[in-house]
Amino acid sequence: MNFIEMWHPESFDLPTIERELGWAAEIGMNAIRINLQYLGWLHDRDGTLDRLDRVMDVAARFGISTVPCLFDDCGFGGQAPVWGTQPDPIPGVHNSRAVASPGRRAVMDPSLRPSLQAYVRDIIGSFRSDNRVLFWDLYNEPGNLMEFHENGFSTFAEDLEPASLTLMRDSFDWARAETPKQPLTVGA
Repeated sequence: MNFIEMWHPESFDLPTIERELGWAAEIGMNAIRINLQYLGWLHDRDGTLDRLDRVMDVAARFGISTVPCLFDDCGFGGQAPVWGTQPDPIPGVHNSRAVASPGRRAVMDPSLRPSLQAYVRDIIGSFRSDNRVLFWDLYNEPGNLMEFHENGFSTFAEDLEPASLTLMRDSFDWARAETPKQPLTVGA
């Protein structure tokens, strides 16, 4: 339903992931992007690394490379990310409960930069030589200012873009410090 639910230890569903990656392989997919959630690492670092490793193992068994994505400003669900049980999806609304990673408030809070740096460096450092990683997508849609409301999508009120740009640039520095063998990218 969203990336918190996907990586949360109580809702992580490896059999479903395995089944769906099998379907992906059957139709010829050879790479997938895996969006991570900063809150997962913050609240359950070891579990998050283990679950990521397990998903990449399944993908590799099917001949599928992975593209881990660390940050994402797409909070279409209109709610700040909160670790724990997620609300049910809104029927008929695509991405109705999507939450950003790390979340708009966290992106705009300079006091969180040391923790965000630790997250980037830990994830990339843990898999910097891993052949299952095709490349790193450090940040999906930095500065995306859209969110969903009952009446449709609207522009988010806060000026997120400058803070996202700074975090994106910092992410490249932090990632490069870990000397990954894989390329680094951003999905603008």
